[in-house]
Amino acid sequence: MQTNGKFIIQATGPILTYRLEILRKVCPISRHFLIVLTNKFSYDEFYKDFHDFFEFVIMDDYRSDKLISLEYEQFPEFKTEEEFFQKIHTFYGNTVGKFYPFDIHRFIFPYLIEKNILNFAIIDSDFILVDDFDLLNKFFTKIPEGSVYGPWHGEDPTKEQRMKIWNAIQPNFPQIKLESPFLRTCDGWMRGFHFRNIEEMELLYNLWNSGLDETFTNNMYGHGSVIICQTEWVISHIMQFFEHQLNYNFIDAFNVINVKGENREIGRHYSRVEDTIYTGPKHYWDHYNFDYSDTSTISAFIKNNKQQLRNFYDGTFKEVEITDNFVYTKF
Repeated sequence: MQTNGKFIIQATGPILTYRLEILRKVCPISRHFLIVLTNKFSYDEFYKDFHDFFEFVIMDDYRSDKLISLEYEQFPEFKTEEEFFQKIHTFYGNTVGKFYPFDIHRFIFPYLIEKNILNFAIIDSDFILVDDFDLLNKFFTKIPEGSVYGPWHGEDPTKEQRMKIWNAIQPNFPQIKLESPFLRTCDGWMRGFHFRNIEEMELLYNLWNSGLDETFTNNMYGHGSVIICQTEWVISHIMQFFEHQLNYNFIDAFNVINVKGENREIGRHYSRVEDTIYTGPKHYWDHYNFDYSDTSTISAFIKNNKQQLRNFYDGTFKEVEITDNFVYTKF
């Protein structure tokens, strides 16, 4: 089936089989739109059951010469879900000073360039797409060439400090001024692009790599959700450089996920409690009274929290089916 664009998710490690299974069941049409970016270890070790369903791209094939990425953006090789939950904080977190490299999904760019795919969106694996081929195709059709989009936040409070990164690499990019009259940040659950040509796509990819290299080597990255490396501001700034220097449309993602003329959203992004239990209880979920007495596996947590999980997801998704092993949420 011919699609007008592609969605990309990043999946590494044993627990992401959980999200792949949910997407396969609740949105089977996603197989035509979705590319799963992973590392070779995860592809071989965990995702065998999905090889014939989703399209996979192995990031190792595209970053073998990226020495700074190889040093700072690493993955553990825990072989079971139980081992992951037991040992993840010995690999990522403040005590070890290493954090999950969220922005490694940029390594999908070389593959997309090879395939001449200029219209795509990188989404979180907990973004549940609607099972509607025509609507997903119309979503990409409605994004004009020369557009970038993400979920807008407010103005970047540390933009002056972060401009040191852009000033440092500016001499390497004479074709664009790395400046904007206003710099905001964007959340990371969606980063969308419809490039006008391959040259501009390559420019953004090279800027993204160079900005992150400078960020890592100067220790200017933060972390959120306990183990996640917060570098989302890098691509947020670049999108705005493209807006003000190359006349790109910079769009709030909330204005495009509801497809114009259809008045329907293409999906719903919502944090999954049951597969993020390694982060521990969150105070803003206290009123759900989740039982954290057994967090050794996702299924153990689900079995102790079926009603709590139903209360959490009901009203956000059209259908919620809870088994002993999965919480299937259909949008």
